[in-house]
Amino acid sequence: MSKLTATQIKSLAKQAPKKHTDGGGLYFCVRKSGMPYWMLRYSAQGKRHEITLGQYPQMSLGDARETAVLTKQGIRTGTDPIQERAKVVQPDIRTVKDLFQDWHETDLSRRLKHPNIPKRIYQKEIHPVIGLYPIADVTPRDIRAVLQRVQRSNRPTIANDTLMYMKPLSYTLLTLPTIYTVYIEAVPLARST
Repeated sequence: MSKLTATQIKSLAKQAPKKHTDGGGLYFCVRKSGMPYWMLRYSAQGKRHEITLGQYPQMSLGDARETAVLTKQGIRTGTDPIQERAKVVQPDIRTVKDLFQDWHETDLSRRLKHPNIPKRIYQKEIHPVIGLYPIADVTPRDIRAVLQRVQRSNRPTIANDTLMYMKPLSYTLLTLPTIYTVYIEAVPLARST
């Protein structure tokens, strides 16, 4: 059933981008840029899925075949490997501080030119008020307290920045209808001088 050899894999890794089948749903994929990788194509619940098993040369042909067999065994028992991988990747987020750190590491630090600005706003304005609260305990009043504290300090620019970074945090902390209520109540606070 297996078609590729280790020697062929070395050669294919240097060739043009293409997917090369090894049989049983296992593919050796060569990209335009970046490292080649192993991919398993499978069907579950009537749909076709693809999952990356690992990159070459870190994962050898033998390792890829072994991982593919184990993954397919899990699929036959009803385990979705994509959902399982997502569970493993999820960090343990219990407090507002944990939530902000995860957001900063996974999004802000990669996307923003100056990721230290939201970090500074969080550390100086948000963390002292609700940073150590468990996520389940945060209420709209707590979020409003953060914004009122900044507004009372008579720093409208910092108030606007705090509001801007509180909106995505609030979205995660609270239910959607509550967020809009807090946002509507907080906007005048951030704009007053």
